Amino acid sequence: MANIVFKDPQTGAQRTIQIRQSPFLIGRDPESDLALNDNSVSKLHCKIVAEMNGLHIYDLNSKRGTTINGTPVEDFEKIASGDQIGVGRVQLHLTNIKDSSSYLNQSKPAGVAISDGKSSTERVHSAGFGPLDVFLADPTISEIMVNGFDSVYVEKEGHILRAKTSFRDEAELLEVAHRLLEPSGRKLDSQVSPMVDARFSDGSRINVIVPPLSGIGTLLTIRKFRPKAFTAQELVDYGTMSKNIARFLKMAVENKQSILVSGGTGSGKTTLLNFISSFIGQNERIITIEESLELRLNQPHVLPLEARPPDLDGEGTVSIRQLLANSLRMRPDRIIVGECRGGEALDMLQAMNTGHDGSMTTLHANTARDALNRLETLVLLAGTDLPSTAIKRQISSAIDLVVQQSRFPDGSRRITEIVEITGIEGEAFSLNELFYFEGRAGSSRAGDHRPTGSVPKFILDLKDRGETVNLTMFQE
Repeated sequence: MANIVFKDPQTGAQRTIQIRQSPFLIGRDPESDLALNDNSVSKLHCKIVAEMNGLHIYDLNSKRGTTINGTPVEDFEKIASGDQIGVGRVQLHLTNIKDSSSYLNQSKPAGVAISDGKSSTERVHSAGFGPLDVFLADPTISEIMVNGFDSVYVEKEGHILRAKTSFRDEAELLEVAHRLLEPSGRKLDSQVSPMVDARFSDGSRINVIVPPLSGIGTLLTIRKFRPKAFTAQELVDYGTMSKNIARFLKMAVENKQSILVSGGTGSGKTTLLNFISSFIGQNERIITIEESLELRLNQPHVLPLEARPPDLDGEGTVSIRQLLANSLRMRPDRIIVGECRGGEALDMLQAMNTGHDGSMTTLHANTARDALNRLETLVLLAGTDLPSTAIKRQISSAIDLVVQQSRFPDGSRRITEIVEITGIEGEAFSLNELFYFEGRAGSSRAGDHRPTGSVPKFILDLKDRGETVNLTMFQE
């Protein structure tokens, strides 16, 4: 048990409140364990969490920060009796801290993502998940990776960091894994189903692998979901793209250019696809098809379809390709496939070539040209006997633009090139590079997005039709 002594910011009266459970949430939100009605306090400001070696305080990316005895808490720090905790302008004095193990079995009821309708990543009240509670509640953490009970990593703002906390033992980790999977109805069993995928109600995904498939104990990975697409200004501020690229992508989508987003693992392809899709018109009927629902479009006429894995008997599979074939009977204006991984690439190309202009998809590749070559390989997986030249022609007539995204060593994600497909020359695709990222010497982070000076055909067509087009975005 521990006490917090503080002056109530609303009444000015001195109050004492007991910390009775872990985690203990502090913030401006009235539902917090300690609600502080002061505009310097964030809605979810910080958390006190009991661990085996004591109590720790975690800052939840608050605007005004959290301090211990005047020193800012960058992530989380251990706290002790007598510490002065600064929560915005409010000062909290800690007294009577005893053995933290007394809190470990006094958690709140389990829950993964209870939202107030504004932002599920900002309004998480997760509890009963041991060391993961604070990471689930932190909106700056995008991935949680547990490599056995004594090794926890997180991805925070593009950087992978080893957490200072861990599970007590394998039994606790396995119990938390079962608890996390419970809302989805998925069962984890070392003999029958030692590998399980599931999705939380807010769109976040969890993957669990247990022995004998894992040789180091239970492996647990959570990819947290951002409920709102990034705005153009946010992506410009992050350096993902320039203002000119944002303007160009908006024009491309509005003029129904079919777009392939390419990039390596973790490069942010889905995030970019979500952003690009936000420019689709409000009156269009959009069908999204994904392995696991991640796209969140705000248009009123969106039909999300999700593939289904086989059940325990190996039956009941519904593939991306089956969903794509069915979507053509649903009168879509645009089709968005979260990722092409196999034979569905042929169906996607055929849809783009038969009246579904402006459709989009992603795939794994390291350059725009590699993306087109890989797309050709995926078409062959559909079992087609088309010659290579015919496949290339179909790709060049279906795909208008390739947007290549890369992840840099510092964790940043950037568009590195945008190319227009203009046809094929011999055995190769003919490409017109429109924008590229030029890095600065000696830095993996600094650089600039630059236009090449080339203008894509659809822009020239608009100009020929007498429409006013600002061509300065294509000039240095």
